Amino acid sequence: MNALALGLLYLLLLMGVFLVLPVWVIVRVKLPLISKILFGFNYFALIAVISMHLGAVGSLFQANRAAREDLQVLIRELRNRPASEVIPALDDYLAAEAGSRVSLSERFPAPAGESPEPEPRPPAELPEVQCPVKSVMGLPGCGPQ
Repeated sequence: MNALALGLLYLLLLMGVFLVLPVWVIVRVKLPLISKILFGFNYFALIAVISMHLGAVGSLFQANRAAREDLQVLIRELRNRPASEVIPALDDYLAAEAGSRVSLSERFPAPAGESPEPEPRPPAELPEVQCPVKSVMGLPGCGPQ
């Protein structure tokens, strides 16, 4: 199947589950009319609130990722260049509006031999605890000397 057919099928399935099925359940339930109307209103208000929340979380996730990348670029540039070269670009970045900002990775491109993401370091080995094995009240472990 092509992507358009799968997208339409997904949209149809989504509407069936979140729109048609609840309406059918609300109509079929034996309640007074005002209770059905309030139940339906609460359901669709909940769906609207959840969708707005997911949209906001997605936007915050993208903003967080962009800010993290800009911070990594700023740290790299402050380590490699004098602060007098970085400060004017940082002032321009902070003075710009949020929609018209040029990311710091475009102002300071990474050197050709450097990978954009550092390789993860292996975890440091924990030091071994040096204590004689004595029991306290019959339990194993480090007891009083």
